[in-house]
Amino acid sequence: MIQQDLSIEGINANQVIERFCYEFQPDAKFIIAKGDVHVYIIERFFLRSSSDISATILFELKNTNHLGVHITIAGGGNMYGITFGAQNSLLKKLRKFFTKLSDKTDLIEKH
Repeated sequence: MIQQDLSIEGINANQVIERFCYEFQPDAKFIIAKGDVHVYIIERFFLRSSSDISATILFELKNTNHLGVHITIAGGGNMYGITFGAQNSLLKKLRKFFTKLSDKTDLIEKH
């Protein structure tokens, strides 16, 4: 399992979420706490490892131009626990997407 926290500033938070939904087509969506927290689930099948990978992306709206993004990715491994880089591949795609949106995208911490 991989976790990543990002902070995005300088772009409208709702536009970031709309672009994310357009680009990644999440499989499930949940809105919590009067619209301040959005949770999206992405599931993908990787043929090279014959396994599924799941990403949970939590958007925390701090204000109209400041957004916290919490990413958790799990799965993608075979029965021996070898992931063949599936988790890192999806994380790289997500980070690239968010860093292209704003110059003020900061990595808070990586686990």
